[in-house]
Amino acid sequence: MVQVALRRALPALAAGLLAALALLAVIVGAVILATVALAALPASGGGTGGPGAFLAIVVGVAAIVIAFVVIVRLAFPAAVIAGEGGGAIRALRRSWQLTADNTWRVFGVLALVALVLTIIGSTVLELLAAVITDGLAAGMGLADVSDALLSALVSTVLAPVGGVVLAVLYLDLRVRRDGWQPSMDEGAAGA
Repeated sequence: MVQVALRRALPALAAGLLAALALLAVIVGAVILATVALAALPASGGGTGGPGAFLAIVVGVAAIVIAFVVIVRLAFPAAVIAGEGGGAIRALRRSWQLTADNTWRVFGVLALVALVLTIIGSTVLELLAAVITDGLAAGMGLADVSDALLSALVSTVLAPVGGVVLAVLYLDLRVRRDGWQPSMDEGAAGA
């Protein structure tokens, strides 16, 4: 079991790096296009604004939408490698394929989970800080240390939720896209 995980770790890391590079390419491309638009279509009279600025804003908004699509479509290579094996490129292609008809649904789920985790994490952190930092640690001069430790604790407790959500979404996408029907003995056969 550990050997399988170790064999799949390097392709998962490579897939994550390639996905980050794809997102970086979107950002760099948008910056270049916006800069060209500003330089090629300056405002009349040397002022601000003009058609170049408008085009740069359009490019920026389009880049944000494209970036969200790329993030969602390439969110599952680690799950693909864990569940199906294969290399980094295959996992990225499979992630792109699985999310094809479900991009905005997956985005909605991920955004909602991120929002809920942020609210829960902030609330729990503030409650703990009010009791521990303000009540105990401040009197001993350890307020900053206490805040850092509490923040790390809350982050550590909530961190697995994102991985679980991605795993459940991956399995849901396999069922929706491929008609996959998991069986109880598949886990033993896949290892």
